[in-house]
Amino acid sequence: MALRGRAQGGRPTPGGRFMALSMEEQRILLQIETHLTQEDPQLARRLSAPVAQRRGRWVVVGAVVAVAMVVAGVVALVS
Repeated sequence: MALRGRAQGGRPTPGGRFMALSMEEQRILLQIETHLTQEDPQLARRLSAPVAQRRGRWVVVGAVVAVAMVVAGVVALVS
């Protein structure tokens, strides 16, 4: 069943993540996206990257920091 304008009964959709947009809201969102792409293409590319890709970078950074802390701890115990 297609919803127009908002989730059924005004409540968030399952998981609370997505809510249908009205045609007017979709038009406004497209204008914002177009304006952002023209004003700051690099930021627009970063924001359009999949969440998993952005999250993956932080996982790598976190892993490197964790390994560095473990090495520092072992060095401190041995010294």
